[in-house]
Parts: sequence; structure tokens; C-alpha cells
Amino acid sequence: MTTRLGEQLRAIAEQYPAPSVPPDLYRRARRRHRKRALVGALATGVVLLAAVLLTAFAVPVGAPIPVGDGRGVGQAIAYGLGGAAGWAALAGLLVVLGYAGRHQPRAIRRRRLALSAAVGVVFVLAAPPGTALWGEPHRPAGLPDRLADPLTWTLAADVRQSPPGPVALIFSGPATYGNLEEGRVAMVAADGERYRVLDVFSDPLEPTLRADGSVVMERFIAHLSPDGRYLLADGLLDLVTGGRGPQPPGLPVGWSVDGTRVVCERFREDQTLESWVVWEPNDGRTVNIFPVDDPALAGTAALSSDGRRLAVEIGDFLRIYDVGALGEPAPSRVFPLDGWRLGGPTAWSPDDRMLALVRPGSPLVRLVSTPVRTANTLAPVAEFTTLLVGTEPRLQGWRSDSEFVVRAGRAVESYGVDRPVPDRLIDLPEGVTNVEIAPAALTRSRYRAGPATYGPPNAFFWIALAPAAAPTVFVVTVLAAIFFVQRHRRKPAGRSRTTSTRNSPE
Repeated sequence: MTTRLGEQLRAIAEQYPAPSVPPDLYRRARRRHRKRALVGALATGVVLLAAVLLTAFAVPVGAPIPVGDGRGVGQAIAYGLGGAAGWAALAGLLVVLGYAGRHQPRAIRRRRLALSAAVGVVFVLAAPPGTALWGEPHRPAGLPDRLADPLTWTLAADVRQSPPGPVALIFSGPATYGNLEEGRVAMVAADGERYRVLDVFSDPLEPTLRADGSVVMERFIAHLSPDGRYLLADGLLDLVTGGRGPQPPGLPVGWSVDGTRVVCERFREDQTLESWVVWEPNDGRTVNIFPVDDPALAGTAALSSDGRRLAVEIGDFLRIYDVGALGEPAPSRVFPLDGWRLGGPTAWSPDDRMLALVRPGSPLVRLVSTPVRTANTLAPVAEFTTLLVGTEPRLQGWRSDSEFVVRAGRAVESYGVDRPVPDRLIDLPEGVTNVEIAPAALTRSRYRAGPATYGPPNAFFWIALAPAAAPTVFVVTVLAAIFFVQRHRRKPAGRSRTTSTRNSPE
């Protein structure tokens, strides 16, 4: 019966003319297929290239911005690529790619969408603020009781790549240096164990010593604002947005506790100290200038908590100025130090009633009452000896009007007027020699530090990884392409043989 049915069908087919098939039908189909494949590949490449460029230009190192001002529209869009805006943009691009490749075979379209989605997810996670918003710990602001192991800082993100927000402290030393840098500063956020680094030419926390006879001055050139939001060194760096603020008129020395004013050192062309300048970073205004008569005798300077008085060392004497206004006479009074030195830029107590003094070459700290109008000397209030013998304490700030904090060796400790026995605040890891704590963090409660996170890998990691990974990625891509092509070619041949066997009249 099957044979008879086949003969009848052949007879019917012979009665009708053969269908006309254009001679270039196969060639046109192949050309159309190649065109669609090329358009899909170009669209995928454009998406990936756009992701790379946006991620690269999202690093917030743009033009200077005033303190407290927002970012431009373009910067805000780029900065948000690592957040909800980045995920929304990726979803939109995938929809566009899916529509552009709607005529392609389903398997090819799925593979390209999956590849684009995988790469897009990586770029969204790597773009600022990146993992600063996704997966990193947040807690109430406080002061950690310890720092992470220095060996884990290698891949920490740069602060300009992924700003951590207000920080509790910054620190440096031989353990923090890396990536061929000699000036790496590490920092930890105030509200979680989010670590970031700042690579500069030289370590801004390395003490600078200048000696002339009996005068030795030690000071850093990087200082945290009291709230921990700004880092002032060779400019003002916003740790929340990654943008830069106005340039200081000289080498920064320290902030006032209220965060409104900064004292800077201005130098002559021969690098001798010319004057102290009181400056307001919020608008870049110079408040007043205090000339230096003898640079060889000039020492540390410190602003009072409200920025209205300036204490400076001049040889073995302490001069206290009323800051006043630019161009107005600046009244001052001079008091003997008797071998003591001003404790640093945070020497004033929060209520401005005391000053902290240190004795060079010894573990001693002395608190003296701020002189009143009729006083001729600095009246001692209390004197302390740090427990670590052989270390010279460096004042970090105050926890209250009567409790101050010092770093001695690898320990950060606090002392009170009525409590000479110190309270250990932070243990510093091996290789950390310099630390500066934001005054606001000192007044907050301590918390037990948990596992640290470091944000998206820093630029040096990508630069070092790219040459090593490129050959491997190329080989894997070529092998995967060969595998899929061979698999695609084998399947139609198998189906054709099966079909012809099943349809055979025998």
C-alpha cells in the first residue's frame, strides 16, 4: 500500500510544473545571516565598550569643586553606575540587544545575551560606588578596636575609585606601601570595616623633622577634618564623593575642632617659613596672615576649637594670637615653655580651657590651663607618663574636655585628668608607624572590628592582571568558538541522515 501511495504521489507531482527557485537564494540567505550576525556582534561590542569607558571615566577625579557642593550631572550619572542606575542601564541595554537580535537563532541570541549580562554585571559591581553600596558592612559610626592585617590591603580600592564615606582614621607605614608607591595611606570608614587606600608620591603622614639648635618640629602634611569627611593634604579630597575642593594657601598644619578653619604654613622661594595663614576651606577665604620673624625658631601651630585663637611655638616660647580678620592687628601674648613643646595641631581641649604639651625625647605629657589675661605662665593641671617606655607620645585629640588621646608605639591610649591609668583604644598592626584619628571618631563608642572589605580591585590590579589574563581569555574564547561551530555543523547533518532513512520507501 505504501508503494502504491508513493507512485500516485509521484504521478500527481509530475503533472505540476517544478517550483521556480531563484538561483541566488542560498547566497542571499547566507548574506542575510552574516549581516544579522555582524550587527549582533557589533551591538554586543558597543555595549561592552560603553561599559568599559563609563567605568573608566566614572573614577571621580574631576575638576575642583567647592566644599559641600554636589557633583555635576555627568559626574553624578557616572558615579551612580555602581548603584541602582547601573543595574537599570544594564537591563535597558539587554532589552535593546534582545530586540536587535530578534531574527537570530534562539541559541545564538541567548549566548550573546548571557555574555553581555555577565560582563555588564562585573562592570556595574566595579564602577563607583560599586561594592561600597553592595555587600560591604555598615554599622553605627564608631571607632574600631583594631585594624585589619596589612597583608590584606593589596587589592584595596583607591579612595577616588570607590569613596568610603566619612572615615574614622587614616594610617601609614612600611606595611601599607605597595604597588611601587612610597606614599600609600590607608583608611577605614567610620561606619564599617570598609578599607580604602590613597597612593601619592610621598607619605603625607611621614613626620617631617626640622632642627636648628634646640628647636625640633614634627608635623604631618595630611590631616582629617574633624568629622572625617575631608582629607587635607595637597588639596582638599572629599571622601564621600571623591571630588576635590579648593587648594590651601600653603602646607596644611591642622584644623579647628569645629571644622571651619585650617592653619597652613606658607614658605618663601628658599623654602624658609614665611608666615602662618588661617584659612577657611568652605569658601577658600584667607582669614588672617601671621608673619614669621625667625623661621629657625618656628615650631608647631594649633588653632583653638572655634578657630578664633592661634597658638604657635617660637623657640622656647608659646605665642597665642587672637586671629581677628585680614588686615587687622593681631594681639598676642607670649609664655615660656621651659623645655616643653606644643602637643600638635590638636593641642587645645574642646572647651579651649587647656593645652597639651609634650617633652621632646621623653614619654611625658603635660596639661596646662589656657592662660587668662593676667597670667604670665602656663599653669600645670596634670602630668602623665605613657606606659610604653622609650616611645615619644603623639597627641591624637580629645575624647572630652578632660580626656586626651595619644599614640605611643603601636598603641593608641586615652588619659583623663583624674585617671592617670590609660585606657587602650586601638592596637596597631606591625608596620603601621603613623596614624591620625578624626576627632569625631574619638568621641564615639568603640566596637569590635569584624572582617574587612576593600571595594572593587584597584587600578593597579587591573593593569597587572590584563597582560596576564589576555592570552588566556583569547585562547578560551577561540576554543569555545570552535566547539560551538563544530557542534552547530554536526546537528543538521545528523537530522538529515535520520530524516532520509525514515522517509525511504524501502
